[in-house]
Amino acid sequence: NSNAATITLWALASEAAELETPSIFRYVESEGWVELGNQFNDIDGEYIYVQADTPGFSNFLIAKEGEAPTAITLSDFSAHVS
Repeated sequence: NSNAATITLWALASEAAELETPSIFRYVESEGWVELGNQFNDIDGEYIYVQADTPGFSNFLIAKEGEAPTAITLSDFSAHVS
């Protein structure tokens, strides 16, 4: 696919501690959350990093491998952006 790209997402390790194997999910309007899998997982003590190939851009999130979210809550993260 000529539109494919590799994305890397990160999350606070303390918030992702319950994820045994983190995976990236992409939201597709007609399908809901589609698992992209992961090519690379790393943790540096403070953050976890997950990488996957995507066929296009959309909304992405990190969730437990094999467990697509059925609903999400978006919080106002503007306080975390400087």
